[in-house]
Amino acid sequence: MIRQFICVFLLTFTAISAEAQISKDKIIDEIIAVVGDEIVLKSDLEGRKTEMKNEGFQIDPEAECAVVEELLYQKLLINQAKIDSLEVTDDEVESQLERRLEYYISQFPSEKDFEKFYGKTASQLKEDFRPEVKDQILTQKMQGEITQNVRVTPNEVTEYFNSIPKDSLPLIESEVQYSQIVINPEVQKDQEKLIKDQLIGYKKELEKNPYKFGIYATLYSEDPGSANSQNQGCYKKVERGTMVPEFEEAVLNLQPSEISEPFKTDFGWHIARLEEKSGKYYTVCHILNTVEILEIDNQKAKLELDTIRTLIQKDSLSFSSAAGLFSKDKDTKNAAGKVVNPNNGGTKHELSKVDPRITLVLNRLSPGEISEPIPFEGQAGQRDYRIFLLNSRSDAHVANMKDDYRLLKQIAESELQNKALEKWISKKLDTTYKRLNEEYLECDYRYNWVQN
Repeated sequence: MIRQFICVFLLTFTAISAEAQISKDKIIDEIIAVVGDEIVLKSDLEGRKTEMKNEGFQIDPEAECAVVEELLYQKLLINQAKIDSLEVTDDEVESQLERRLEYYISQFPSEKDFEKFYGKTASQLKEDFRPEVKDQILTQKMQGEITQNVRVTPNEVTEYFNSIPKDSLPLIESEVQYSQIVINPEVQKDQEKLIKDQLIGYKKELEKNPYKFGIYATLYSEDPGSANSQNQGCYKKVERGTMVPEFEEAVLNLQPSEISEPFKTDFGWHIARLEEKSGKYYTVCHILNTVEILEIDNQKAKLELDTIRTLIQKDSLSFSSAAGLFSKDKDTKNAAGKVVNPNNGGTKHELSKVDPRITLVLNRLSPGEISEPIPFEGQAGQRDYRIFLLNSRSDAHVANMKDDYRLLKQIAESELQNKALEKWISKKLDTTYKRLNEEYLECDYRYNWVQN
């Protein structure tokens, strides 16, 4: 089990945890192994063991040997990557560091709490991580070089499928393919003008009294994520690309302390004040007001969608054409209404992972059937109406070539990549210098790490 977890030909490496990094700083270091021009330190081993303990693994002698082999494999890849002159740019390292640090800090109430817990500033930890991250990126690039040409043919997929014992074939969950058409109720222009005028009034008052922004946001903003006494309308250290494009375009064109004119996003109307902007991050405070949709406008949207549905059922219009002509959903409008699975880019969805509200609708449909117009609340909190077409449904079943070719192809390709890596390791070890401390010579390694 341990050897399976620490499989030396994993295509990506687990990130070193902050706890593991801290533990390494407390170890009196020594070299425990050499692979080519690369060294494995005692602190590398102890840091990885600390990380595994934090993940709930018991570190017995067999597990420790497996960790040593993982580190040896990583050093073999790094050594070859340097021989092959593979490069890792500062931007690549910096981007990975920023993401990792942001994740760790997010586990704490604030950055100060994070720094207090680890006894180091975020900048110090970032520098501690830098060599580790660079090595990991280099490792991944080298693995990519080894496996980049590994592809499977349809015949190889068939051979792979036939090689699996019938009682070992994977069980595939129930899956659905479905399409949708979305209609948004039209907002009355006088309603929008009322909201804009209200925000303009706030802007004028806040330009005279900037200190009141937090009070106004707490009292009048409708953003559930920031309109409270703690955040006072503000989002701190937001990475560029996090917010919707319309929001960021308006905010990032501001000067610090400048308040925007009212602007619109899918969430409603905003005014925003840029607090600070530094590199990839910015801090912004905003007030969000939404336009009330009148019941008469809801009924108009429902009637329009019902008319579209009738046209489709009478074969006057195909569902895919109707989606392209009328749907207001950006993600599916240009895809013939088909809802794409964000995890794999395909159109099949495991039913257990579909939005429960949609599942309730799909469960009442037969393949080819279209639902009645359904009121729906989107991610931005806006109400719309939708009709759903169930394109196909498959019950839970044992994997087969007809229904699951794509999945089987991925598994077969992954196995071939593993074999390519195994072959590369064995061949490379014949011509690469390696040396281990005596205490690690007795391990039952998968590969020949002991110098002949």
